[in-house]
Amino acid sequence: DLPSGPPHDDERSGTPSGAAAKLRPANDDFNDALVISALPFIDRVSTVDARTSHDDPPSPEQCWSGSITGGQTVWYQFTPSENLRINVSTSGSDYDTNIFVFTGTRGNLTLVECNPIPHSMTFDAVAGETYFFLVASGEASGGKLVFTVQLGVEVGVTIDPVGTVNPSTGVVIITGTVTCSRPAFFELGAGVQQRDVQASHGSLFAAGQCSGVSPWQGEVQGENGRFVPGTAEVSAGALFYASGGEERHGEAAPTTVQLVAQN
Repeated sequence: DLPSGPPHDDERSGTPSGAAAKLRPANDDFNDALVISALPFIDRVSTVDARTSHDDPPSPEQCWSGSITGGQTVWYQFTPSENLRINVSTSGSDYDTNIFVFTGTRGNLTLVECNPIPHSMTFDAVAGETYFFLVASGEASGGKLVFTVQLGVEVGVTIDPVGTVNPSTGVVIITGTVTCSRPAFFELGAGVQQRDVQASHGSLFAAGQCSGVSPWQGEVQGENGRFVPGTAEVSAGALFYASGGEERHGEAAPTTVQLVAQN
């Protein structure tokens, strides 16, 4: 079963034993990667005194977001008990970070993913596989790191089978629902095309907050003629923005909608 429990929130900071002595993060080295035992997980730690190791992996060429060597790095590890879609985020940190995910062993690591969006990354994890998360500062200095691992947001879009049309103006109202596994803001676009009575097409835009199952509604005016009562083909897709900077796209299957005249 999916591990559950309260977020881990571990504050670690340097404690000088002398004028120049400072404490490095406990997970500064690969061998000391902090084990993530349950999701959601959050860790707050200062990486100012973190270092890179001589055998830290070189910066992968496909990771345009930055380098590994030359900055401060810390390590985490997670082994899911079932296949999961995971979101990893450093949103809330006070310095620029680069996130890398590896499998394998020290000195023989294979890159799984790196962050295409600053401070956020989502990937599909396989049950029983151990994933090592490396957070690096690249060429910049370290700082206050906020590291979060949580389930990726699952999203969906539906279109209601009945809409309305104003016979005098030809304006159509289309409705439906958006679904998200955790709160997110959505921006939705839909296309409406009518062929059976009078050829006409148009598009609409809707936006709002999604929490669980939430309704959406939009108006569309025909671009090459008025809509009339009858059937229309509607397609819709939405972009969802969840916490941690995660972005997901959801799309509804094209739907035949009956346009009913407004009273």
